[in-house]
Amino acid sequence: MKRLSMVLFVALLFCGATFAYSNEVVVENPTYPDGNGPVIAVDGGHNNFHNLDGGFKVFGELAGKDGYTVKPIADAFTEESLADVDILVTATAMDAKNAAIIEPEKNGWVLAFNPLAPPNLVNGLYPQSAYTDAEIGVIKKWVEKGGSLMLVTDHMPFPASQQALARAFGIILDNTFGLDEKFLIYMATQGQAGGNPKNLFKFYKDSEGKTDANGMLYPHKITQGIEYLTSFTGSSFHILSSVNYQPLMEMGKGVLLVYPYNHVSYPPLMMENKLSLPLGEGLLQGATLFYGKGRVAVFAEAAMFSSSVTNPENGIFNPNAEFNQKFALKTLGWLAEKPAPRCIELNLENGIDFTIPNLNISGLKFAAKFKLDKGLNFKMEKNALTDADTTAQEIGLNTKTLTIPCIKIDGRSYTVTFTCPTGNFEDWEFKDAVENQD
Repeated sequence: MKRLSMVLFVALLFCGATFAYSNEVVVENPTYPDGNGPVIAVDGGHNNFHNLDGGFKVFGELAGKDGYTVKPIADAFTEESLADVDILVTATAMDAKNAAIIEPEKNGWVLAFNPLAPPNLVNGLYPQSAYTDAEIGVIKKWVEKGGSLMLVTDHMPFPASQQALARAFGIILDNTFGLDEKFLIYMATQGQAGGNPKNLFKFYKDSEGKTDANGMLYPHKITQGIEYLTSFTGSSFHILSSVNYQPLMEMGKGVLLVYPYNHVSYPPLMMENKLSLPLGEGLLQGATLFYGKGRVAVFAEAAMFSSSVTNPENGIFNPNAEFNQKFALKTLGWLAEKPAPRCIELNLENGIDFTIPNLNISGLKFAAKFKLDKGLNFKMEKNALTDADTTAQEIGLNTKTLTIPCIKIDGRSYTVTFTCPTGNFEDWEFKDAVENQD
């Protein structure tokens, strides 16, 4: 039984990374009916498991039927190769050492350290990167000037291979497997005690009464009209506290993480409970952020955007993933928006009261006026609340933190963060301001 458990475990996780399409996608009302929409370039030059010839074939078809111009990009990332690109999608890029492993489902992926970067007190020991330092620099500048990046990773070893690119934007990818505790129960009892045989993760906006909930789906322009989202294993990430971002998918209670060196030899140790599993609660599987004039959407699971040929239920055609296709298109729609977030103009001569024209708190949208109370503390004026201006940039409230992407003071643009430590939305305190770079 122990051997069978290990085989099932490896097979389930490995097939979650081998994707191709098994059904047709249909877009009834294309965003760009003339088919001349923004240009999406899908990475195929970094040992990607998900590219237009395989893992992201369905993704490319879905985007194409929505009117986008979809093309592969097989060469290195340079200023020239990205010059006519609006959205760059790089998914499950892999380092050269893991890419060279034959039959990884038998031999196992490994954490491939870079021998040219030995451990030291300054830089530490970093895994091999799927991208060169030059490519990361090009992408960072390209986004800063207005490009949109969709960075998609999956379970180990992809996060380690993509870690350097993510870190350039303050995103820390965890080189893990995400596991639902009910999946482990299923594996340990061979299904006799029930459980979650496919290790599906379901993120709900409202999880009350949902016994299959694995996390929270946050209010966001991308998630409007979406009740829940389904992912298939994957990993996790967190974002540095200095970065202003909007969460999309946050792992909840009951999600556990596995950090294997080799994904084939690790499962039997796990099954015998010789190794503890850290909690994934509070970590992310999806988020967005603004960077300069550009946008970044990052996800720690890839099957949610495509479909598996070896397991057709593992992906967007799964009956438990009814909102995934819509989510994929809305993600591209958000990335395609080129106008920068509308700046709130403040005139210091007249005080620094301000109005947020489109504030979203738990799905409720309104225009909110904030008035300086004393020091740098503000009051939200209840009697000044009005209907939201939906043509304005939507700003979502992340629990007790409010991040305004663009406030302009004396001609300079800042991203400003306020906190609400009392939980009373009438009381806000200034936390931080970071100048946006042109």
